[in-house]
Amino acid sequence: MNLKNGDLVHVPSSTTLTLKGGDYSTSFMRLREPKKLLVAEAHERKVGVLYDGLVWYVDKKDVYSLGDKNE
Repeated sequence: MNLKNGDLVHVPSSTTLTLKGGDYSTSFMRLREPKKLLVAEAHERKVGVLYDGLVWYVDKKDVYSLGDKNE
């Protein structure tokens, strides 16, 4: 999946999000319900998404693009 900053993604319920501070993970949370979130950073294996005003990281394999079906 080819995601870029500004893309909208579907993040299913029970997906774990990680908040990073410096070089280490500082907090984890699990979504109770599915969310549509904006991509702030796209990396090889992780995606940074905006949630509650912060950038949280999620495994790329756990999100689904809501972009154009012809991409």
